[in-house]
Amino acid sequence: MFPLSRRLALPSSATPFAVALVLLLAVPLRAQDPAAPLPDSTWDPDVRPGDLIALTVPADPDLNGGFRVNADWVVSFPLIGDMYVRGETQRSLRLRVREEMGRVIRSPGIDVLVQKRVRVLGLVGLPGLYNAEPTMTVADVLALAGGRLPEAKQDELQLLRGGEVLLENMNEHRSVSDLRLLTGDEIYVPQRSWLSRNLAAVATSVFGAVTVIAVTLAGN
Repeated sequence: MFPLSRRLALPSSATPFAVALVLLLAVPLRAQDPAAPLPDSTWDPDVRPGDLIALTVPADPDLNGGFRVNADWVVSFPLIGDMYVRGETQRSLRLRVREEMGRVIRSPGIDVLVQKRVRVLGLVGLPGLYNAEPTMTVADVLALAGGRLPEAKQDELQLLRGGEVLLENMNEHRSVSDLRLLTGDEIYVPQRSWLSRNLAAVATSVFGAVTVIAVTLAGN
């Protein structure tokens, strides 16, 4: 019978090698999205059905609110009623609203902001539809959706449009305006691989297997 110290002795390179192998398999190499630029102030988004038009009237905050563009390209504003907005952009709609509201109320600084309705799906706390304004970042949109869950990949995001992946490994610090998001786009947070989610258990199993092999070899 061998002494306990000999029976538990392990080859010096066995355990580090096994753990290193597990870590290598669990962390795939991926190309990273380039550094996020600043929000694009030149972007003048088209107005589309499903967009939310955020209205601000400094002289009468009771008129402030978000107004949805319906399937017929019509949005209903306070004071001025229904407005057909097909072909409008954020800037042209702002000028039009200021002109028409200016006929019934004196309020310098009337503003409109086009918000895009995007889906946030995958491993997030609150999957669903969220309104994203141009100055927001992808991280801001994720925060609205409750952030990533622990089982989610922390370094990978996908942008989909019409069911097709437009961008892999999207940098979460990129802005809505830089990405030119449209209503109907989807931000998807994928799940970590089975191996990365069970790394501790796999490492323990590998360590146990190496121990058994070492003890067997030591007994021969």
